[in-house]
Amino acid sequence: MATGDSLSGDQVKIWLTPASTNGSDFTSSDEFQMEVTDFNQSGGERDVESISVFGGGYINRRIPQEQIEISLDVILRYGPDADRWDKILDGTTEVGQFAIQATDGSNYYWRAYNNLSTTNFEAEFSAEEEWRGTINFKISPATADADTNYKYGTDDIKDAEKGLVWD
Repeated sequence: MATGDSLSGDQVKIWLTPASTNGSDFTSSDEFQMEVTDFNQSGGERDVESISVFGGGYINRRIPQEQIEISLDVILRYGPDADRWDKILDGTTEVGQFAIQATDGSNYYWRAYNNLSTTNFEAEFSAEEEWRGTINFKISPATADADTNYKYGTDDIKDAEKGLVWD
């Protein structure tokens, strides 16, 4: 794969870890890519409201940025981790960070979200398919101290496992 090629699922790593975990502290037990079939991000909209004032003018008021929503479509597996998505939902397994990284070994693209909250896990099962579900998370764009709760990039952090650091 070369610079400019598309990002594909077979080159992706996904981690779910406690909040503010630095990339150098990621472990193999934090990796979830073999169970995740789909990742979706929505929300985070920034909007401006125009308010009329006396004299015929307008003032633009910036509305606070809405929360970002992440959803993962997952397949449940037999074994000791069969209930791990339920454990994330009920808080038994501490998860406060989601990181996703695509690489060809030298080119990287990644996104990381910190201080996320699990909102629900919808499981489904049919006779012809695997037991699967969708788990949803919400993230505020920033902390109370105005520190960002998401990072993304290709240049400043080459490899999330080595360089992702939350301030």
